[in-house]
Amino acid sequence: MKARSLGQNLPRAKQMNRSLVLEQMLFHGPMNRQTIAQNLGLTSATITNFTGKLIREGLVHEVGYVEEERLGRRSVTIDLRNDLYVVMAIHLRATDLEIGFVGLRGAVSKRRLISYPKGLTKLTFLQFIKDHIRTQFALRESLDVVAIGVGSRALPLRVTDDQVVVSTDHHLHTIGLKQEISQYVDVPVFLQSNAPGMAMAERMYGHCRHIENFLLIYMGPKGIGSGLILHGELCKGTGISTLGFGHMLYQDGGRPCLCGRKGCLELYASESAILEACQLSSIKALSEKVKSGDEGAQRVLEQSAHAMASVLLSFLSMVDLHRVILGGTLASPAYPLVSTLQTHLQKNAGILDDGSVEVSVSALGSDLGIVGAAAPAIFEYIIRGSELPEIRG
Repeated sequence: MKARSLGQNLPRAKQMNRSLVLEQMLFHGPMNRQTIAQNLGLTSATITNFTGKLIREGLVHEVGYVEEERLGRRSVTIDLRNDLYVVMAIHLRATDLEIGFVGLRGAVSKRRLISYPKGLTKLTFLQFIKDHIRTQFALRESLDVVAIGVGSRALPLRVTDDQVVVSTDHHLHTIGLKQEISQYVDVPVFLQSNAPGMAMAERMYGHCRHIENFLLIYMGPKGIGSGLILHGELCKGTGISTLGFGHMLYQDGGRPCLCGRKGCLELYASESAILEACQLSSIKALSEKVKSGDEGAQRVLEQSAHAMASVLLSFLSMVDLHRVILGGTLASPAYPLVSTLQTHLQKNAGILDDGSVEVSVSALGSDLGIVGAAAPAIFEYIIRGSELPEIRG
């Protein structure tokens, strides 16, 4: 992400420099101190001072040596540490809760997947969340949980700074989830709509660490979410979430959507829409149809890819992107979605400045959701935040 201008007061300048040093390792991997100093235009003494403090804090450690061709000597490389400070990540999915720990390098540990019990009410939903936070804390062993990150599937499309809308037994409930969890734990809580968090995760740990303009499209079980990164930063609307790619118009006057409009893309191209069109009840059944070469299933998937390409081309006529990343079960190479979408874009490349936009699958695979839940907390609190307490000997 872009280097930011330094403030006028010394404490602010020190915090900004500290963040810039951490960002260098986050986006470029293990580095020696000399390279960091050159990239940031700071003196070697300044970088040595900052990195020494980061090592004492436990955020950074020395990982090996690199040969310096110009000087003919070896220098020590340093990198973010992944085995001490972690974020407890909570991904609220359509039918279950995914919870685990995510380290500064994006590694996931102690992951659990728990189905929502039947008959949940607003109060029992909150208790369900709190119970599993308590259980997860008991699993941390030597890990130091410094924050909690929550990624929520937004229903019916709204996640604010504090509240989420959840569906329990066909009833919608607005819950001040951030405040409720904050009263229960003694670490900061970060709440984010899941797809924008996934885009941050892809920027931090995936294919797009060196790409500053891209769109992540998440093909979830019930809808299509998205996160847009422009100039290396997450693009936000009002609050935490905007409607997203799945609620761009595909068919004027089409099928009615939960958002109150008609003809939204996700009614024609989401996982649930595809299963309905194929008259199937599960993604496993769809996979079996595709493997057997079922023409009907192939046709439905191609129609869905065409719908996505139509909307995406309209979007790309306004926003210059380098890449489109797809996540979710349908982004698997086992399905023709990615290749078909790429083909549609290439056929209509005339509107694009460079002739094409690359489409690829998220590098994070099945970790995308849980790492996406943790990514805003890691970036805003640890990478760009104030310093953490130094580890006592």
